[in-house]
This record gives sequence, structure tokens and C-alpha cells, in this order.
Amino acid sequence: MSYLLFKKEGNNNMQILIKCALYEKELFARKQLKENNIEIQLFKQFYNEEVSLTEYFNTMISSGLNINIIHTPLMKGEAVEIQDFYKKEMKDIFLKTCKLSNMLGEKLNNNILVIVHCAMNYEQDIKNVDEMKVIDDTILYALNKYPNISIAIENIIPIVVSYTGPHGRNGFLNDNCLYVEYFINKYGFKDRIGTVLDTCHALTTIKLLQYCKIPITLDQFFDWNKENIKLIHLANIGDNGYGINNHGTGFIEGGDLELLNDIIKLYFKYNYICPITIEVIEEKYSNPINYLKTKENLLKLLKFRQNI
Repeated sequence: MSYLLFKKEGNNNMQILIKCALYEKELFARKQLKENNIEIQLFKQFYNEEVSLTEYFNTMISSGLNINIIHTPLMKGEAVEIQDFYKKEMKDIFLKTCKLSNMLGEKLNNNILVIVHCAMNYEQDIKNVDEMKVIDDTILYALNKYPNISIAIENIIPIVVSYTGPHGRNGFLNDNCLYVEYFINKYGFKDRIGTVLDTCHALTTIKLLQYCKIPITLDQFFDWNKENIKLIHLANIGDNGYGINNHGTGFIEGGDLELLNDIIKLYFKYNYICPITIEVIEEKYSNPINYLKTKENLLKLLKFRQNI
């Protein structure tokens, strides 16, 4: 069974993935572009039973694409978050994602990475024995029940705008890193649990904390994640990172490229060996031009780095 790490051949052989909804049209578009390395994003349809796990599984297998990662679903502007595992719906949908991922992993003799978010305040929540037990038990159950999965916990943003309106939350600094470190120290599974560093979420956090005169840097985010990093979600922001056209933008030109180069430098500074999913917004996801341009610029910068 292979685990989700890319192998360094030379210095810059980086596995790059594209995000894709679990729709035949989008999967076909990726295949036409020869973009074969896929992270699946699940959506609200996954919450109901209209489509069976077998149908989802068959759609992935028939695509012929290299699907290594499945992200828990988004619903009403919110993601599945580990501190909400006490809610039956959230726990069940997380475990349903793990089950689907394990089905795919068994078929492909591979290990599928399941992504879930973290909005906990680790320093406070670690004192709540009952809350931690629910989180720990849910993750332990998933890792023991589904041997063909790994789990990666992602950093988030300080303020979320959902169907209930904007509200603040935790988990936007290194709470995911602290929880993963705690979990590994207590239970093991170092090869099967880790973190996701989302650069868009990090940049949004940095921007908002600047308003509060709290200095946080991308370097700190890379440092926090270095021990247990499983994946980077690569995207930029416009303005403060909020709004339909400001969150998850590409690295296209000008200052975007300077920032992208800084991110690449940090990737190698901290000896990362994880894949990168380019997670950018598109006008049409069947025609992912922002992804393609960001990937082109990323590869150019990597080639330049290799030649210096």
C-alpha cells in the first residue's frame, strides 16, 4: 500500500493535484486536460441518500483518474470540523467520507487521504475531557475501521460567513497542528494522521490579524506544520480574503508571483515533501483556467529554482 507522499527525484519533483467535484462532467474535463492527479471535494448532496456510496465509488473508478484525496463535504457554507463530532450529523458524515475513501483505497491498493477542518481552541479544549474523548474516539474509530485511509486536519479562517451570518471561531492558527501532535503522542498513527496547510486560510488570517496589530507570518505557518504536514492547499487571496472573488484566487501575475515564489521558498526551507493541491476559484470548473495558469507559474518558478 502506498502512502500519500511524493518522492523527491532531484529537488523539485512536486506532485500537483487539481480539485474536482464528484461529478462526471468535471471528472471528464480533468481527463481531457490530462490532469490526472485529483482531490475530490464532496458537497451537500453527500449528506443525503439520493446517491449511494456504490454509485459514488463507481463514478470515481470509471473516471480512470488518480484520486488520492477526498475532502469532507461542504454544506451551507460550512465544512465538517472535528470539534463538532459531538453532533451526530457531523460525526456520521465524516465517517461516511472515511468509508467511501476506504472503498476506493481497497480497490486501488492505495491509502486515501481524508480531509477535515479544525475550529477548536486547543489550549482550552484540551482541558475538556468529554469533548476531547469524542474527537479522539471518532478519529480512532475511523483509523482502525478503515485501514486504507489517512486523515489530515486543516487550518481555517477566523470569521466564517454561513447561512446563519458571520461569526468568529477558533482553529485559524496552529490548533490543528497542536491537536495532531497530541493525538500522535497519545495514540500513535504518525504515518496516518497529519495536517493540511491552506495558504489561502493562512493569508486571510494574517490579513485580519494585521488589523488587530498582531504580527503573524507565513513562515510561522510553515514552521508550525513542518512535523506532520500531509498536504498543502495552494491559493491566494484578494483584499482581505473575504468575498466571492477574493477567497481562493490564483497566482496569475505581478505580486501574485512574488508571493508564490515566497511560498515555494518556505516549502523547501522547511523540507516539505507533501503534495500540493491547487485550490482556486474558477468561473467554470469544467474550464479551470486559474488552476492551469497557477500551475504553469508554479512549474516555471520550480524550474528556475532548479537552475540557479
